Amino acid sequence: PLTNAELVKALFLSKVNFEDQASLHQIQIATEWDAIEKRLQTESFWYFIYSPKNSIQYENRIEYIFDLVQSKGKNTDEQFTFNQFVNQFPKRDDENRQQKIEKLWLGVKQYFLTLEAWYNNRDLYHLIGFLIECEADIDDLKKKSATMSKSEFLLELKRLIKYEFRKTNIYVIKFDRNKSDIRKVLLFFNVQSILSNQEGDMRFPFHKYKMEKWDIEHINSQTEKPIDLRQSKIWALDLLEFITRINGFSIESDGSERGITTAEAQKSLVELMEDNDILKPLANKLIFILENDKIDFDYYENVILEARKIFKEGEIAEPNDISNLALLDSSTNRSYGNAMFPVKRKRIIENDMNGLFVPLCTKNVFLKYYSKQMKDVMYWQQQDAADYLQAITNTLKEYLPLN
Repeated sequence: PLTNAELVKALFLSKVNFEDQASLHQIQIATEWDAIEKRLQTESFWYFIYSPKNSIQYENRIEYIFDLVQSKGKNTDEQFTFNQFVNQFPKRDDENRQQKIEKLWLGVKQYFLTLEAWYNNRDLYHLIGFLIECEADIDDLKKKSATMSKSEFLLELKRLIKYEFRKTNIYVIKFDRNKSDIRKVLLFFNVQSILSNQEGDMRFPFHKYKMEKWDIEHINSQTEKPIDLRQSKIWALDLLEFITRINGFSIESDGSERGITTAEAQKSLVELMEDNDILKPLANKLIFILENDKIDFDYYENVILEARKIFKEGEIAEPNDISNLALLDSSTNRSYGNAMFPVKRKRIIENDMNGLFVPLCTKNVFLKYYSKQMKDVMYWQQQDAADYLQAITNTLKEYLPLN
């Protein structure tokens, strides 16, 4: 069956709508149609106005604009949008048929141009982009903008964001019961941090955030996290690569196969750790895990506990508070929460150096930009968490409720 976009296109470009077969108006609509579709194919623009949470995956993205123009609801007929246009089209014997069709098309074009104007305005881009991610009704925002001045609309957007946080107390929300609230706070912390820098031209990349998998994860790994023996090789590899600064092993993502040799890693350990009574024993145990296909659970657990003690993991008083949480991509946190802070830090720095998207505030956390006293960068301490929480509070004070 034809999509709504194809049906609407046939409706607008039918020869019977125009006074002559090669109408300039017909060519103009076709040209503008293609230009709109091309613009919507730009991922940064598309994912600014569209959420993957939408149940409809659009083959022709202009159809989304048509759905918005016609205020299509979630439970409407599949051809609702097309039928709405059919009902709005003038009859064939209407003397002003062509002018009315052009007016209909103008309405579509103006709707699109409004969205594009939002995208091009730095303030509107960030505030509306966040609200759309919170599943705000974009058509409702469009109607509000049509009745307000630019400054009034900006204030209205801020009011709507305040409403999103009306029940959010960042001092009490917890990882195990308020994940949606925490994700919302962390996302807007990133958005507002960029927006607050009026001198910069950085924009939060909503398309990268929406297209990649970002989880709420612990900065300092939590002691209650279940130990998964199936992840033992991946966990050991992450930590060994951090300790030795080399890639001595190669394993599959499921940990089922290990690499060609341990010689390079062993040599590095001998050269770099001759006088290191703390890391060398741990590194040898990590090599043992990588070299053996069958690892005893108690042995693996003891190695984890030893590593946690060395890297001061689990010393945060409230590990499930937002002060110990950040947005991490699934590959960075592939050890399922038991990865050490310096391992996560190393991978985030590598991702950033390689041009991969890392949320600004996540990068800042692991580089300890929010810490007022720079102690050892390889440990995440209680004071670091307190300083991080203060940074969130200061950045979002305009939007968070007074508690």
